[in-house]
Amino acid sequence: MSESREQLRSTAFDPDGQLRRLHRSEPLRPGQMLVARELVMLRYELAKTHDLPARVVLPDSAVIELCKRKPTDRGAIGAVAGIPRRIGAAHAGDTTLQRFAARSDDSKGRVLLSELSREPIDCRDGPVGRCADESAVYPRKMNNERSHPGKRLRKQSRGSVDAGTIGTAIAPLAALWAGQSSLRPVSAASMRGIRAKAVRLGLTPELFAARAGEAVATVARAISDARDPGRRLPIFLLAGSDRDAVYGLESALALADGSRRIVVGLCGARARPEHGSASGAWDRLESATRVERYRIPNMREAAHFRAGLDEVALVIDALGGAPTSVAPSTSLLAAIDLLRRARTAGVPCLAVNGPTGLDPESGARRRGAPGADVSVLFHRPLTAHQSAASKRLLGEVLVAPIGIPAEADALAG
Repeated sequence: MSESREQLRSTAFDPDGQLRRLHRSEPLRPGQMLVARELVMLRYELAKTHDLPARVVLPDSAVIELCKRKPTDRGAIGAVAGIPRRIGAAHAGDTTLQRFAARSDDSKGRVLLSELSREPIDCRDGPVGRCADESAVYPRKMNNERSHPGKRLRKQSRGSVDAGTIGTAIAPLAALWAGQSSLRPVSAASMRGIRAKAVRLGLTPELFAARAGEAVATVARAISDARDPGRRLPIFLLAGSDRDAVYGLESALALADGSRRIVVGLCGARARPEHGSASGAWDRLESATRVERYRIPNMREAAHFRAGLDEVALVIDALGGAPTSVAPSTSLLAAIDLLRRARTAGVPCLAVNGPTGLDPESGARRRGAPGADVSVLFHRPLTAHQSAASKRLLGEVLVAPIGIPAEADALAG
């Protein structure tokens, strides 16, 4: 009894952690994970009622069986192995248990971001294989959309934010950082040289990334609060696997101290970002409160996020400007598809260090690039962003200071 009382006194009830444990023991489909979440919450309530440990009330094996069978009557629930007789006799007829256990899979294979409960990420490293018949997991409507990529989605007017509202939201930051924006633009190569010299002068890459992430988080708060003052809608961050992804992941860590949910999608072929600094930031997100991590390696996984895109306060593009000379990966195409749908739905988009599809080296634009409403750059503007076509993709541009000393910048002064 002491164990159960200690468990009930604890405020560290973590349904997402219990879902990860379930998924490791027996992989479940996204629809089944919805049922599992409801059962985990119900198990916690029953544990408080009976003053028992949660896994004594309803073992993990019983939760998995209920998710798979979805029984709809007392006899079917009682036939599930692992349910203690005392609990089964007392609650097998409860309408709540029947409702949770009988909840069907999402017939369209999609989960709203406002009620996101998809299967947890697979933390095993290694490449992700494509399904032999990937189109089989798409409902017919999604197949039609894939066959006609030029088809525009219906504009969602609910809570959309126009350019004037965004401009008003970021005006204080634009005034605060006006000195950085007025600096002479440099090439991407020169900017890398400035950062390298700053590191030699004592500015560590970790500090550089943390300051950049805090700047992005400051802009994200301003825009998301303009769209959703009540902070009920989540921020959806799409991160790549290269070095520039660390700025977006650091911004998620900075945003985690607030009351708004942060949903982070890793768009890559592996379970963690490939660059070391981005990988470290991704690992730290696991223990951050209000942050949910998911992998989006292909269009199949991206489909789960489509239906709820209009229920997002802000989308952050932290994929990095993909060079036009390299064919985009499957994960990048999936991320671009989500960005385009979000923008069509009227959701504001914030790009970190420039939007995806705009080459930071040459300024070339990839066809179908989604663009952004606001772009956050660091220390100095870039010459590749000065053309009219680039400015249309960038939207409003903010250049944030990140503490680079004047000695590291040969053009300073």
